[in-house]
Amino acid sequence: MHCEVEFLPVGSGSKAGDAIVVRYGDAADYHLILVDGGHAETGDNIVAHLKKQFGPFPVLEHVVLTHSDADHASGLRTVLSEIPVRNLWMHIPWLLAEESRHLFSDKRWTPEGLKAAVKAEYGTISEIYDLAVEAGCNIFFPFQGADIGPFRVCSPKRATYNYLLPQFEKTPDPDQGAIEAAHIWIGKESLTHKIFEAAKAALQGWTEETWDNERLKDGGITSASNESSVVLYGAFENNARVLLTGDTGVSGLWWTASYAESVGLPLQQFTFVQIPHHGSRRNVGPTVLTNYWGRSSRKAQRIASRRTFQHPRMTPNIHVAWFSTHLSAVAASSLRHREAAKFIGEASRHVLDIAWRKACPSTHRSRNIREHRWTAALVERSDPLAALAYDCREFCFVLWGGTV
Repeated sequence: MHCEVEFLPVGSGSKAGDAIVVRYGDAADYHLILVDGGHAETGDNIVAHLKKQFGPFPVLEHVVLTHSDADHASGLRTVLSEIPVRNLWMHIPWLLAEESRHLFSDKRWTPEGLKAAVKAEYGTISEIYDLAVEAGCNIFFPFQGADIGPFRVCSPKRATYNYLLPQFEKTPDPDQGAIEAAHIWIGKESLTHKIFEAAKAALQGWTEETWDNERLKDGGITSASNESSVVLYGAFENNARVLLTGDTGVSGLWWTASYAESVGLPLQQFTFVQIPHHGSRRNVGPTVLTNYWGRSSRKAQRIASRRTFQHPRMTPNIHVAWFSTHLSAVAASSLRHREAAKFIGEASRHVLDIAWRKACPSTHRSRNIREHRWTAALVERSDPLAALAYDCREFCFVLWGGTV
Protein backbone atom coordinates (compact mmCIF):
# COMPACT_ATOMS: atom_id res chain seq x y z
CA MET A 1 0.00 0.00 0.00
CA HIS A 2 1.32 3.43 -0.95
CA CYS A 3 1.09 6.40 1.38
CA GLU A 4 1.41 10.15 1.02
CA VAL A 5 1.37 12.48 4.04
CA GLU A 6 0.96 16.24 3.62
CA PHE A 7 1.37 18.80 6.39
CA LEU A 8 -0.58 21.91 5.47
CA PRO A 9 0.36 25.42 6.68
CA VAL A 10 -1.51 26.26 9.88
CA GLY A 11 -0.82 29.54 11.68
CA SER A 12 2.58 30.71 12.81
CA GLY A 13 4.60 31.25 15.97
CA SER A 14 2.61 30.54 19.11
CA LYS A 15 -0.55 30.15 16.99
CA ALA A 16 0.62 27.14 15.02
CA GLY A 17 -1.74 24.21 14.59
CA ASP A 18 -2.10 20.92 12.74
CA ALA A 19 -3.85 19.85 9.54
CA ILE A 20 -2.54 16.66 7.92
CA VAL A 21 -3.84 15.06 4.73
CA VAL A 22 -3.05 11.38 4.16
CA ARG A 23 -3.64 9.61 0.84
CA TYR A 24 -3.29 5.82 0.89
CA GLY A 25 -3.95 2.99 -1.53
CA ASP A 26 -2.97 2.95 -5.18
CA ALA A 27 -2.89 5.67 -7.81
CA ALA A 28 -6.17 4.53 -9.36
CA ASP A 29 -7.86 3.52 -6.10
CA TYR A 30 -6.99 5.64 -3.10
CA HIS A 31 -8.63 7.04 0.03
CA LEU A 32 -8.10 10.25 1.96
CA ILE A 33 -7.70 10.86 5.68
CA LEU A 34 -7.65 14.26 7.34
CA VAL A 35 -5.96 14.40 10.74
CA ASP A 36 -6.97 17.63 12.54
CA GLY A 37 -8.32 20.81 11.00
CA GLY A 38 -6.23 23.64 12.41
CA HIS A 39 -7.73 27.03 13.26
CA ALA A 40 -11.11 28.30 12.04
CA GLU A 41 -9.54 30.05 9.05
CA THR A 42 -7.68 26.85 8.13
CA GLY A 43 -10.91 25.13 7.11
CA ASP A 44 -11.26 27.09 3.86
CA ASN A 45 -7.63 26.34 3.00
CA ILE A 46 -8.14 22.62 3.59
CA VAL A 47 -11.23 22.54 1.38
CA ALA A 48 -9.45 24.44 -1.39
CA HIS A 49 -6.41 22.18 -1.11
CA LEU A 50 -8.46 18.98 -1.32
CA LYS A 51 -10.33 20.19 -4.40
CA LYS A 52 -7.17 21.37 -6.11
CA GLN A 53 -5.18 18.21 -5.49
CA PHE A 54 -7.88 15.52 -5.66
CA GLY A 55 -10.54 16.89 -7.99
CA PRO A 56 -13.69 19.01 -7.54
CA PHE A 57 -15.57 16.37 -5.52
CA PRO A 58 -13.16 14.85 -2.98
CA VAL A 59 -14.43 12.50 -0.30
CA LEU A 60 -12.73 11.99 3.05
CA GLU A 61 -12.82 8.36 4.12
CA HIS A 62 -11.74 9.30 7.64
CA VAL A 63 -11.41 12.50 9.65
CA VAL A 64 -9.48 12.21 12.91
CA LEU A 65 -9.50 14.89 15.60
CA THR A 66 -6.54 14.09 17.84
CA HIS A 67 -7.84 16.19 20.75
CA SER A 68 -10.17 19.08 21.46
CA ASP A 69 -7.77 22.06 21.38
CA ALA A 70 -8.92 24.86 19.07
CA ASP A 71 -5.76 24.84 16.93
CA HIS A 72 -6.59 21.27 15.90
CA ALA A 73 -10.38 21.28 15.87
CA SER A 74 -11.78 24.61 14.66
CA GLY A 75 -11.25 24.20 10.92
CA LEU A 76 -13.14 20.90 10.87
CA ARG A 77 -16.43 22.79 11.00
CA THR A 78 -15.84 24.15 7.50
CA VAL A 79 -14.55 20.79 6.25
CA LEU A 80 -17.65 18.93 7.45
CA SER A 81 -19.88 21.61 5.94
CA GLU A 82 -18.32 21.38 2.47
CA ILE A 83 -16.66 17.96 2.02
CA PRO A 84 -18.36 14.54 2.36
CA VAL A 85 -16.93 12.63 5.32
CA ARG A 86 -17.66 8.95 5.78
CA ASN A 87 -16.13 8.34 9.23
CA LEU A 88 -15.38 10.84 11.98
CA TRP A 89 -13.07 9.80 14.82
CA MET A 90 -12.97 12.03 17.89
CA HIS A 91 -13.28 11.97 21.64
CA ILE A 92 -16.54 13.61 22.74
CA PRO A 93 -15.96 14.78 26.33
CA TRP A 94 -19.59 15.07 27.44
CA LEU A 95 -20.49 11.61 26.11
CA LEU A 96 -17.51 10.09 27.93
CA ALA A 97 -17.87 12.09 31.16
CA GLU A 98 -20.20 9.54 32.82
CA GLU A 99 -17.36 7.00 32.82
CA SER A 100 -15.23 9.51 34.74
CA ARG A 101 -17.94 10.79 37.12
CA HIS A 102 -16.37 9.14 40.16
CA LEU A 103 -13.10 10.93 39.39
CA PHE A 104 -14.48 14.46 39.84
CA SER A 105 -14.10 16.07 43.25
CA ASP A 106 -17.79 16.93 43.57
CA LYS A 107 -19.54 13.61 44.10
CA ARG A 108 -23.00 15.20 43.73
CA TRP A 109 -22.86 15.31 39.93
CA THR A 110 -25.72 13.49 38.24
CA PRO A 111 -25.05 11.89 34.84
CA GLU A 112 -27.17 14.46 33.00
CA GLY A 113 -25.87 17.38 35.04
CA LEU A 114 -22.25 16.48 34.40
CA LYS A 115 -22.94 15.87 30.70
CA ALA A 116 -24.56 19.30 30.34
CA ALA A 117 -21.80 21.08 32.26
CA VAL A 118 -19.03 19.53 30.17
CA LYS A 119 -20.83 20.03 26.85
CA ALA A 120 -21.32 23.73 27.61
CA GLU A 121 -17.53 24.17 27.69
CA TYR A 122 -16.90 22.51 24.33
CA GLY A 123 -18.81 24.63 21.83
CA THR A 124 -16.53 23.90 18.88
CA ILE A 125 -16.58 20.14 19.46
CA SER A 126 -20.35 20.30 19.84
CA GLU A 127 -20.68 22.06 16.48
CA ILE A 128 -18.46 19.46 14.81
CA TYR A 129 -20.53 16.66 16.34
CA ASP A 130 -23.81 18.21 15.20
CA LEU A 131 -22.52 18.72 11.66
CA ALA A 132 -21.36 15.11 11.51
CA VAL A 133 -24.71 13.79 12.75
CA GLU A 134 -26.57 15.97 10.26
CA ALA A 135 -24.36 14.72 7.41
CA GLY A 136 -24.87 11.08 8.37
CA CYS A 137 -21.22 10.42 9.28
CA ASN A 138 -20.26 7.35 11.23
CA ILE A 139 -18.82 8.61 14.51
CA PHE A 140 -16.28 6.61 16.50
CA PHE A 141 -14.11 7.11 19.59
CA PRO A 142 -10.42 6.73 18.60
CA PHE A 143 -9.07 4.64 21.44
CA GLN A 144 -6.11 2.30 21.63
CA GLY A 145 -6.42 -0.69 19.32
CA ALA A 146 -8.77 0.91 16.77
CA ASP A 147 -7.79 0.74 13.10
CA ILE A 148 -8.30 3.87 11.01
CA GLY A 149 -7.46 3.05 7.41
CA PRO A 150 -3.80 1.99 7.43
CA PHE A 151 -3.22 3.40 10.93
CA ARG A 152 -3.50 1.79 14.35
CA VAL A 153 -4.44 3.95 17.34
CA CYS A 154 -1.72 3.39 19.97
CA SER A 155 -2.86 5.94 22.54
CA PRO A 156 -4.86 6.77 24.55
CA LYS A 157 -6.45 3.72 26.11
CA ARG A 158 -10.10 4.35 26.98
CA ALA A 159 -9.49 3.71 30.68
CA THR A 160 -6.61 6.18 30.64
CA TYR A 161 -8.75 8.83 28.95
CA ASN A 162 -11.26 8.45 31.78
CA TYR A 163 -8.57 9.58 34.23
CA LEU A 164 -7.38 12.42 31.98
CA LEU A 165 -10.81 13.95 31.30
CA PRO A 166 -11.35 15.39 34.81
CA GLN A 167 -7.94 17.07 34.52
CA PHE A 168 -8.82 19.01 31.36
CA GLU A 169 -8.87 22.79 31.80
CA LYS A 170 -12.54 22.98 30.78
CA THR A 171 -13.96 20.22 32.97
CA PRO A 172 -15.01 20.42 36.65
CA ASP A 173 -12.37 19.97 39.35
CA PRO A 174 -10.84 16.48 39.58
CA ASP A 175 -10.54 14.17 42.57
CA GLN A 176 -6.76 14.36 42.85
CA GLY A 177 -6.42 11.55 45.36
CA ALA A 178 -8.37 9.05 43.26
CA ILE A 179 -6.40 9.91 40.14
CA GLU A 180 -3.05 9.85 41.93
CA ALA A 181 -3.89 6.36 43.19
CA ALA A 182 -3.96 5.24 39.54
CA HIS A 183 -0.64 7.02 38.88
CA ILE A 184 -2.16 9.18 36.12
CA TRP A 185 -2.17 12.54 37.89
CA ILE A 186 -1.08 15.45 35.69
CA GLY A 187 -3.15 18.28 37.09
CA LYS A 188 -4.51 21.48 35.65
CA GLU A 189 -1.83 23.98 34.70
CA SER A 190 -1.80 27.15 36.80
CA LEU A 191 -0.58 30.60 35.79
CA THR A 192 2.29 30.24 38.25
CA HIS A 193 3.42 27.03 36.59
CA LYS A 194 3.27 28.66 33.14
CA ILE A 195 5.49 31.51 34.36
CA PHE A 196 7.91 29.04 35.93
CA GLU A 197 8.13 27.02 32.70
CA ALA A 198 8.80 30.17 30.68
CA ALA A 199 11.61 31.14 33.04
CA LYS A 200 13.08 27.64 32.91
CA ALA A 201 13.03 27.71 29.11
CA ALA A 202 14.86 31.03 29.11
CA LEU A 203 17.47 29.66 31.51
CA GLN A 204 18.01 26.62 29.31
CA GLY A 205 18.58 28.95 26.39
CA TRP A 206 21.47 30.58 28.24
CA THR A 207 23.07 27.26 29.18
CA GLU A 208 25.89 26.05 26.96
CA GLU A 209 25.31 22.57 25.66
CA THR A 210 28.05 19.99 25.31
CA TRP A 211 27.82 16.57 23.70
CA ASP A 212 27.69 14.89 27.11
CA ASN A 213 25.23 17.38 28.59
CA GLU A 214 21.94 17.71 26.71
CA ARG A 215 19.88 20.76 27.59
CA LEU A 216 16.72 18.77 27.01
CA LYS A 217 15.80 17.13 30.31
CA ASP A 218 13.34 14.49 31.38
CA GLY A 219 10.35 15.57 33.41
CA GLY A 220 8.57 17.72 30.84
CA ILE A 221 4.87 18.08 31.60
CA THR A 222 2.13 19.04 29.19
CA SER A 223 -1.62 19.34 29.76
CA ALA A 224 -3.94 16.39 30.30
CA SER A 225 -5.79 17.41 27.14
CA ASN A 226 -2.56 17.14 25.16
CA GLU A 227 -1.78 13.76 26.72
CA SER A 228 -5.18 12.56 25.49
CA SER A 229 -4.08 13.11 21.87
CA VAL A 230 -4.65 10.28 19.43
CA VAL A 231 -1.33 8.72 18.38
CA LEU A 232 -1.41 6.91 15.02
CA TYR A 233 1.03 4.23 13.88
CA GLY A 234 1.00 3.45 10.16
CA ALA A 235 2.82 0.60 8.39
CA PHE A 236 3.21 0.62 4.62
CA GLU A 237 5.04 -1.23 1.87
CA ASN A 238 8.82 -1.40 1.80
CA ASN A 239 8.79 -1.41 5.64
CA ALA A 240 7.86 2.26 5.74
CA ARG A 241 6.50 3.26 9.15
CA VAL A 242 4.86 6.54 10.13
CA LEU A 243 4.01 7.91 13.59
CA LEU A 244 1.60 10.86 13.95
CA THR A 245 1.53 12.18 17.49
CA GLY A 246 -0.76 15.23 17.75
CA ASP A 247 0.09 17.14 20.92
CA THR A 248 0.78 14.12 23.10
CA GLY A 249 3.38 14.38 25.83
CA VAL A 250 5.99 12.12 27.35
CA SER A 251 3.32 9.98 29.04
CA GLY A 252 1.48 9.50 25.76
CA LEU A 253 4.70 8.50 24.04
CA TRP A 254 5.39 5.90 26.74
CA TRP A 255 1.82 4.57 26.51
CA THR A 256 2.29 4.33 22.75
CA ALA A 257 5.60 2.51 23.08
CA SER A 258 4.17 0.05 25.61
CA TYR A 259 1.22 -0.78 23.39
CA ALA A 260 3.31 -1.01 20.22
CA GLU A 261 5.68 -3.47 21.84
CA SER A 262 2.79 -5.54 23.22
CA VAL A 263 1.31 -6.06 19.74
CA GLY A 264 4.58 -6.41 17.85
CA LEU A 265 4.78 -2.96 16.23
CA PRO A 266 8.51 -2.20 16.13
CA LEU A 267 10.02 1.01 17.48
CA GLN A 268 13.30 2.53 16.24
CA GLN A 269 12.30 1.56 12.69
CA PHE A 270 10.24 4.60 11.72
CA THR A 271 10.49 6.27 8.35
CA PHE A 272 8.75 9.38 9.63
CA VAL A 273 7.87 10.72 13.08
CA GLN A 274 5.91 13.86 13.90
CA ILE A 275 7.43 15.56 16.93
CA PRO A 276 4.55 16.19 19.38
CA HIS A 277 3.01 19.58 20.09
CA HIS A 278 4.76 21.52 17.33
CA GLY A 279 8.20 20.58 18.61
CA SER A 280 7.75 21.64 22.23
CA ARG A 281 10.53 20.64 24.64
CA ARG A 282 7.85 19.88 27.25
CA ASN A 283 6.47 17.00 25.20
CA VAL A 284 9.67 14.99 24.75
CA GLY A 285 12.67 14.03 26.86
CA PRO A 286 16.01 12.32 26.27
CA THR A 287 14.89 8.99 27.74
CA VAL A 288 11.76 8.66 25.61
CA LEU A 289 13.67 9.84 22.54
CA THR A 290 16.24 7.13 23.18
CA ASN A 291 13.44 4.57 23.40
CA TYR A 292 12.13 5.60 19.98
CA TRP A 293 15.36 6.55 18.27
CA GLY A 294 18.35 5.09 20.07
CA ARG A 295 21.08 6.45 22.29
CA SER A 296 23.19 9.52 21.70
CA SER A 297 25.72 8.62 19.02
CA ARG A 298 29.38 9.52 18.87
CA LYS A 299 29.08 9.17 15.11
CA ALA A 300 26.46 11.90 15.18
CA GLN A 301 28.82 13.99 17.30
CA ARG A 302 31.52 13.73 14.65
CA ILE A 303 29.02 14.58 11.93
CA ALA A 304 27.68 17.57 13.84
CA SER A 305 31.16 18.88 14.56
CA ARG A 306 31.79 19.22 10.81
CA ARG A 307 28.52 20.95 9.98
CA THR A 308 26.73 24.18 10.81
CA PHE A 309 24.28 24.18 13.72
CA GLN A 310 21.41 25.47 11.58
CA HIS A 311 21.62 23.05 8.66
CA PRO A 312 23.24 19.68 9.41
CA ARG A 313 23.68 17.78 6.15
CA MET A 314 22.47 14.35 5.16
CA THR A 315 24.37 11.21 6.10
CA PRO A 316 23.98 7.82 4.39
CA ASN A 317 22.81 5.92 7.45
CA ILE A 318 20.05 8.30 8.50
CA HIS A 319 16.59 7.21 7.43
CA VAL A 320 14.07 8.91 9.72
CA ALA A 321 12.37 12.23 9.16
CA TRP A 322 11.31 14.22 12.19
CA PHE A 323 8.62 16.77 11.47
CA SER A 324 7.71 19.72 13.65
CA THR A 325 5.92 22.97 12.99
CA HIS A 326 8.08 24.98 15.39
CA LEU A 327 10.86 22.73 16.61
CA SER A 328 12.48 24.06 19.79
CA ALA A 329 16.26 24.40 19.72
CA VAL A 330 16.55 22.16 22.79
CA ALA A 331 14.53 19.34 21.20
CA ALA A 332 16.36 19.77 17.88
CA SER A 333 19.71 19.38 19.59
CA SER A 334 18.65 16.13 21.26
CA LEU A 335 17.53 14.77 17.91
CA ARG A 336 20.90 15.62 16.42
CA HIS A 337 22.52 13.73 19.31
CA ARG A 338 20.66 10.70 17.98
CA GLU A 339 21.78 11.22 14.36
CA ALA A 340 18.47 12.81 13.31
CA ALA A 341 19.47 15.52 10.86
CA LYS A 342 17.03 18.29 10.03
CA PHE A 343 16.34 20.96 7.49
CA ILE A 344 14.41 24.01 8.64
CA GLY A 345 12.57 26.41 6.37
CA GLU A 346 9.23 27.96 5.54
CA ALA A 347 6.92 26.06 3.26
CA SER A 348 3.72 26.31 1.31
CA ARG A 349 3.15 22.58 1.39
CA HIS A 350 5.09 19.73 2.96
CA VAL A 351 4.87 16.28 1.45
CA LEU A 352 6.08 12.98 2.82
CA ASP A 353 5.80 10.59 -0.11
CA ILE A 354 6.38 6.87 0.30
CA ALA A 355 6.66 5.09 -3.06
CA TRP A 356 4.24 7.33 -4.91
CA ARG A 357 5.12 10.70 -6.41
CA LYS A 358 8.09 11.44 -8.65
CA ALA A 359 8.01 15.22 -8.26
CA CYS A 360 6.96 17.93 -5.81
CA PRO A 361 3.56 19.04 -7.20
CA SER A 362 2.54 22.58 -6.36
CA THR A 363 5.87 23.32 -4.71
CA HIS A 364 8.19 24.56 -7.45
CA ARG A 365 7.29 28.17 -6.86
CA SER A 366 9.01 31.40 -6.11
CA ARG A 367 11.37 31.31 -3.15
CA ASN A 368 9.57 34.42 -1.92
CA ILE A 369 6.70 32.25 -0.67
CA ARG A 370 6.27 32.74 3.08
CA GLU A 371 3.73 30.49 4.76
CA HIS A 372 5.36 30.38 8.20
CA ARG A 373 5.45 26.63 8.58
CA TRP A 374 8.50 24.93 10.09
CA THR A 375 9.56 21.38 9.43
CA ALA A 376 12.35 18.95 10.11
CA ALA A 377 13.08 16.32 7.50
CA LEU A 378 15.84 14.44 5.75
CA VAL A 379 16.43 12.13 2.83
CA GLU A 380 18.91 9.28 2.60
CA ARG A 381 21.89 10.16 0.43
CA SER A 382 21.54 6.77 -1.28
CA ASP A 383 18.19 7.91 -2.68
CA PRO A 384 18.65 9.00 -6.32
CA LEU A 385 16.13 11.78 -5.78
CA ALA A 386 17.76 13.13 -2.64
CA ALA A 387 19.14 16.12 -4.51
CA LEU A 388 15.64 17.15 -5.59
CA ALA A 389 14.34 17.19 -2.03
CA TYR A 390 17.47 18.93 -0.80
CA ASP A 391 17.15 21.67 -3.44
CA CYS A 392 13.51 22.17 -2.49
CA ARG A 393 14.19 22.42 1.22
CA GLU A 394 13.28 26.10 1.57
CA PHE A 395 9.67 25.49 0.63
CA CYS A 396 9.07 21.76 0.33
CA PHE A 397 10.29 18.79 2.30
CA VAL A 398 9.95 15.37 0.73
CA LEU A 399 11.00 12.01 2.13
CA TRP A 400 11.16 9.39 -0.59
CA GLY A 401 11.06 5.71 0.23
CA GLY A 402 10.61 2.48 -1.63
CA THR A 403 10.69 2.25 -5.43
CA VAL A 404 10.16 5.53 -7.27
